[in-house]
Amino acid sequence: MAQSPYAVMHRIISSTRELSEHIAATTQRGAVVSFVGAGGKSSTIFSLAKNFAEGGKRVAITTTTKIFDPRHEADKQGKFSEVILEPFEEVAAYVTSLGPVVFAQRVEGPKLKGIPPARVKDLAPNFDLVLVEADGAKQRLVKAPAAWEPVIPQQSDLVVGVIGSKCLGRPMDDRTVFRPEIFEAITSCGSGEEITRKHLDKLIRHPQGLFKGTPDGAGRIVLMTGD
Repeated sequence: MAQSPYAVMHRIISSTRELSEHIAATTQRGAVVSFVGAGGKSSTIFSLAKNFAEGGKRVAITTTTKIFDPRHEADKQGKFSEVILEPFEEVAAYVTSLGPVVFAQRVEGPKLKGIPPARVKDLAPNFDLVLVEADGAKQRLVKAPAAWEPVIPQQSDLVVGVIGSKCLGRPMDDRTVFRPEIFEAITSCGSGEEITRKHLDKLIRHPQGLFKGTPDGAGRIVLMTGD
């Protein structure tokens, strides 16, 4: 099979291990890594956080949108030490060797409301790594962003575009795609049409696609998850 033309421009990986190695090799202390797209952002973030913390790194997890409260999710147990809600003026007071710390604005039902993007700059100096969920996707496998999405902090050193690989071969509809009408406009994949790598290439490369709003100078990498 011919290699995607996008793979020449952006690295495409398919495992948390590869992503961990990429982050370790390309970022410095206090790095901000933001996650956009769909198909496993939260699970990837918490797995990465646990791995880095076990390696002796101080890790913060936050969101600029919303995430499910990890205190009530079985698959997140053991992957963070505590949840800290605003106000948290003295961030250094929450740095711990016990595990990753989750920062949020407040609880909203089953979810945690994210912090303003500019607030991320207050976390970075106190941690080795800050992992930010900067997009929402209603648990779909792939998405195209609306005008107000994603919410990427300008301090981001690396943006990870996440796509659930199981979207390939599925019909393009709202069961698989979040914001299918925008996805169609960007990729030319019509309603009910089988999603192919060609469509994903267009999503990745398009200025209003997967990496929309990525700060100048930030690295980009595509993670194709098994979700």
